[in-house]
Amino acid sequence: MKAVGSSAKKAQKQSAGGANLPWRGASSLLCVLFIISTLFLFGCDMGKEDDTEGGPTVSINGEGYWVIDGKATDVKAKGEDGEDGKDGADGSSWTVGTTFPLSPKKNDMFLNNTSWKVYQYNGSKWVLKGSLISDDGTASTIVDLVMFMGQSNMAGRGDYTAAPSVPVGHGYEFRAVSDATRLYDIGSLPFGKNENRGVISETTKTGSMVPALMNSYYEYTGVPIVGVSASKGGTGIDWWQPGGDALNEAIARYKAARTYLSQNGYTVRHQYMVWCQGETDGDNSMLKDAYKLRLSNMVNEMHRQGIEKTMLVRIGNHRDNATLYDGIILAQTELCEENEDVVMISARLAGMASEGLMKDKFHYTQDGYNTVGADAGKNMAYYVNSGMEPYFFDSEYKCYYPFAFPYEAQSLTASVKDGTHNFSEGGIVSSGKVTVSAKSSTKKISLTRPVVLSDGYSWTLEAVIGNMTSGTTVLASAGGAEATGFISVPNASPQSAGSTAQFRFRDLGKTFQVDFTLPSGFNPSAKNHLAITYDAQARTIKGYLNKQELSVSYTVGSQASGFNDTPLTALIGGYVTEDYNFKGDFYYFAFHKRVLITSEMYASN
Repeated sequence: MKAVGSSAKKAQKQSAGGANLPWRGASSLLCVLFIISTLFLFGCDMGKEDDTEGGPTVSINGEGYWVIDGKATDVKAKGEDGEDGKDGADGSSWTVGTTFPLSPKKNDMFLNNTSWKVYQYNGSKWVLKGSLISDDGTASTIVDLVMFMGQSNMAGRGDYTAAPSVPVGHGYEFRAVSDATRLYDIGSLPFGKNENRGVISETTKTGSMVPALMNSYYEYTGVPIVGVSASKGGTGIDWWQPGGDALNEAIARYKAARTYLSQNGYTVRHQYMVWCQGETDGDNSMLKDAYKLRLSNMVNEMHRQGIEKTMLVRIGNHRDNATLYDGIILAQTELCEENEDVVMISARLAGMASEGLMKDKFHYTQDGYNTVGADAGKNMAYYVNSGMEPYFFDSEYKCYYPFAFPYEAQSLTASVKDGTHNFSEGGIVSSGKVTVSAKSSTKKISLTRPVVLSDGYSWTLEAVIGNMTSGTTVLASAGGAEATGFISVPNASPQSAGSTAQFRFRDLGKTFQVDFTLPSGFNPSAKNHLAITYDAQARTIKGYLNKQELSVSYTVGSQASGFNDTPLTALIGGYVTEDYNFKGDFYYFAFHKRVLITSEMYASN
């Protein structure tokens, strides 16, 4: 079988900061450096899922590529030249002494053990990054400043008495609103409860993921987080856009924390934002690309203000509607894949509905928050220490992120009656159908996730159409070149083998094609249900008209040799040849990653 639905990932993201010292005092520095070096030499498992999740054996081969369960991937463990021609980080080394080392590499670190100042080599010169000694000669405390932003699952709807206590010195809260004169030990208090001002104001912060995240992060870095709360339940991404009151308030809190730390003997090593938001946009059926654009706008503004990286805790599923948030989940996953400044640190929320860790349709129990917080802190530390993306099992897509994230749908429904997609992009919408009056290679319905028709697993594809006109009619396609795969639907009767009016599946590359011959009484102007099933074990493909099996004739290839994976990305338009596109009425389309029997298929009327 072929590897299905996998795409080559971009090179591992590189940390802008580089340093990862625990900073507990100069006397332990050499020991810490040795420990860090050992972790890098022998493999750090901070980002690895527990063995109970079926985690793989991961290593790095002699050529610098990640190896999973003995199989080399195409992802390098060290950065390569980026598309813009800039050198990626290729692993920093530490030197301790009184003079700068000769022949340094970009991102190498140097500690002067007389002045206790820390420098990083930027490729042409050594740049001062901080000091173990403050300006008044006292020991400086190194911290990482983190903004905790988003909606209710970041604010927390758990029970703080069941959250882990954060030991003194392992994490702090800076209260930019209620008391900006000191740092507060987290202890067992509900994080952010007192931070209410302007539009970012609520009193329902009853227990969050933050304590568990801080504990986990400190365990792996030795550096405490100074956390700043800026979250509010029920907020959509439009509420967080640049120039708005919400983001302006968050920026004001961030600047207040930064000023306090710089004026009170703290050295800020990194400045991050941890983001968890999106359920409201899922409830409002925001389209994937629209959400991605708005989230990018917000992230870019925070980075313009000084945030180095956005650490994203991806949202989970609605408890009672497992597919409601699919578009937002995919948007967040894609943004982490595409944007070097956004790092996914947990996808753990995706599986919590099935684990009984949700307290209502949208929120999690404190056990759930503790679980995701510990996971996020561990993976965030892995990125900060290594400069590489963490890897973990993603229960939403049933694979390991980011090595083999499959962009194909596990199941997908495009129903005009239920309004699951933006159907106005395809034609005139009325009475639960889309009427396409002119064939088009540009007007189309873009699928939320590509549907991959593969011989590597079983699947069912079904559609309801009507009012078909003569000529070849492509219902769904992968776009692109002339040999691109497609599903064409019948538009004439009677039919002969090889006729352009056939009900047809052609794979990507035109190596395989199957035609289903319709009965002589077929009425193309009526409302008809069509289905194709593929059984991967039996290697049989079947076609149905109104749930009656059709005869099959193969015109290209054979079932025994299989067919190429064919990602369908668009419906009723978008095929490269204008005259071959859909013209008629479209009602419904669905894909299932299993074989349906006829009684399970969609009731078309």
